[in-house]
Amino acid sequence: MKDLRGKRGLSGDKLAQRMKAKGIPWERIVVTKLETGRRASVSVDELLALSEVLNCPVVMLLTTRDDDARAYQITPTTTESMGTVRAWMWGQDPLGDADPGEYYGELPRGAFVSVTVTARAEVAAAGVVAPSAATEKRNDQDG
Repeated sequence: MKDLRGKRGLSGDKLAQRMKAKGIPWERIVVTKLETGRRASVSVDELLALSEVLNCPVVMLLTTRDDDARAYQITPTTTESMGTVRAWMWGQDPLGDADPGEYYGELPRGAFVSVTVTARAEVAAAGVVAPSAATEKRNDQDG
């Protein structure tokens, strides 16, 4: 959160003000506690508001942007690579040995294709490789 806040040029106080404008009663101290680890979690409402205020995908508030191979603990008993976790959160791939039929069956019909096409266009304009494009490149290399 601190890195994104810095990229957006927001002070802790300004972030708290913007959260208040979204209906989340934050003070500057809440920002400080989250960024220093003295507060360990946020509610779903806070997470969604942060995503809107910081103008970033929710998944990027839950993961880091770099090091796809780095381990990420999802639950006390489930750890996967950061890249695998992001793909799971984006609706691209189920985790481990989960049933793909169940997983993909929960996506709205056609949603994954339209999101992928839209995301590719947006990230191409920003000069970033879309996760789905990276996956296709890996698949092409695998044969």
